[in-house]
Amino acid sequence: LSGLDWKQLKKENGNLPPQQLEDAVALYDAGILFLDSVLREWVGEWRAKGLLDDTLLAITADHGEGLQTRPSSFWGHGGVFQEGLRVPLVMRFPDGWRAGERVRQIVGHVDLVPTILDFVGLPHDPRMPGYSLRRGRPEDSVILADAEYGQALTSVYVQWPWKLLIRENTS
Repeated sequence: LSGLDWKQLKKENGNLPPQQLEDAVALYDAGILFLDSVLREWVGEWRAKGLLDDTLLAITADHGEGLQTRPSSFWGHGGVFQEGLRVPLVMRFPDGWRAGERVRQIVGHVDLVPTILDFVGLPHDPRMPGYSLRRGRPEDSVILADAEYGQALTSVYVQWPWKLLIRENTS
């Protein structure tokens, strides 16, 4: 990457010249493209073997990515900002439920297990957080995320379009 020294990059917390930042973003995008190609291959194999019709497929990520979208934020994954909280979630149900639809409603990873349990007809333990997306997340529900930054814990409560951040010193 244009003479990029990763140790120096980390030391300087990602203060990159424009060309190196462009190269780093391109490398990140190439990783996503590679993952897309692997998923395409797997799904193609499942389809060819007749397994896809009976497969519930969920593809998501554990974080977003800022890549120096904000000052001093090259490292990490976007944190409590939108670029860190908005992550991909693609679900394909064997029965074609909501096929091809883009859902705008806010959901969270906590909704995955209740959704899958609901789909296969198993009961959801009410002590578990989250809602089945097949039944719908209540409009007034709140999603919680936590992020630790050094000696501080930041809790984020989202009830779209509102977002509340509470920062607590943990030292």
